[in-house]
Amino acid sequence: MEQTETVMPKSHFKLMSAMFAVRDFFAPRSRILDEIDINEGDVILDFGCGPGGYCIAAADLVGESGRIIALDINPAALEHVQSRAEKQNIDVIETMLSNGGIDLLDTSVNVVFLFDVLHDLKNWAAIVPEIRRVLKPDGVLATHDHHMKEEDIIGAVTESGLFQYEGITKHAFRFRPI
Repeated sequence: MEQTETVMPKSHFKLMSAMFAVRDFFAPRSRILDEIDINEGDVILDFGCGPGGYCIAAADLVGESGRIIALDINPAALEHVQSRAEKQNIDVIETMLSNGGIDLLDTSVNVVFLFDVLHDLKNWAAIVPEIRRVLKPDGVLATHDHHMKEEDIIGAVTESGLFQYEGITKHAFRFRPI
């Protein structure tokens, strides 16, 4: 996939990580994940994982038999996630550097997280088929982006015809593959 996304400078990433750490202290990501169908043994793709708040919180939900792939365009993000996972003795998280392409087998993922990243994806039209390709037929795409209006999020995900809108919980939009 051609390079169309921009990598955040490391200094900006460090500032964002610090802000997210404060946010996650007062509003743990586990509260949001409790609204998504995540089961022990699931495979989760955290697309645009950033500092890893969601994938770290999901580790307890998937258990030792699960797997979480933290994917990001920014090597600093992946280093940060790996460091956090190691400090917390989390063995189910692996990192993947990508600019949109997903180096996973077809229908190999139960849940895709797409949190607070949709507004930044310049090549979304190329990314959505990749997400659909790796998601199992009964899988869930969970997303939210406080930078976008509800109708814009729903439109962005469903316009390809690859996903149908299932509804919104308190914190996440849910989509199922078609």
